[in-house]
Amino acid sequence: MGSVLTRSGIGTALLFALVVGGASLRVQGEQAGDLKRFMRQKLEHSQKVLEGLTLENYALVAENARALKELSEDARWRVSPNINYLRLSAEFQDLAQEVAEKARQKNLDGATLAYVRMTVNCVKCHEYTRENRITRLDSRAPYIR
Repeated sequence: MGSVLTRSGIGTALLFALVVGGASLRVQGEQAGDLKRFMRQKLEHSQKVLEGLTLENYALVAENARALKELSEDARWRVSPNINYLRLSAEFQDLAQEVAEKARQKNLDGATLAYVRMTVNCVKCHEYTRENRITRLDSRAPYIR
């Protein structure tokens, strides 16, 4: 039980980094509001996955991991055609699916590890998009006007 709590603490720290990373996307007008609402949904589902892990509520974990995968398939998720962004996005989808599968198997350690890996993926992706200004919503993106 102690190892799960430690991993949940790591997950909480990584989730905080995800929120900070998401806040740095540069967009304008309605696009900014829409993207902000979309990212808020992503955060809420991530928090519910963490809640489910800490309570060993496998249904809550699986439901919200599936919701995260569905969000990642939404057109609003695809903010760039950049190959590295697409790779990170595909990895996120695979990891969200893995969280849901491990939850269905009632494998707490497996679901927790997949959740941490998924959260690390989020942080890497947000860092990458910020550093390279690759989003189509970033007015300073060099190749998308």
